[in-house]
Amino acid sequence: MTWTWDQGYGALACLWLTLCQFHTRVRVEYLPVYTPSPEEAADPREFAVGVRAVMAEALGIPTVEKRLEHAKEMVRFSERKQYAESSFKIACVYSTIFLLTLFLRNIVSFLFS
Repeated sequence: MTWTWDQGYGALACLWLTLCQFHTRVRVEYLPVYTPSPEEAADPREFAVGVRAVMAEALGIPTVEKRLEHAKEMVRFSERKQYAESSFKIACVYSTIFLLTLFLRNIVSFLFS
């Protein structure tokens, strides 16, 4: 999963935007050739897990068992949560305006009666 996984544009537009920058810093690090164990040679997923572990160790970052579907689900949940929070805030504003309107109406009716 990369920072470009949910952009509204494709790979060519991403390349174009990268090339439009005045300065793009890139660091290339060559790792030693990874030799799979017999279990990894038999199972491509195990091989991918092993390669990922070596790359994460070289980068100094942890690995997590997440997929693109998990990330998209988290974004949808976040959007729903934000929608619920904003709906609650809007409801609070409307109820406050309604209560102020009632209060002002009572004051006006009291003053002019």
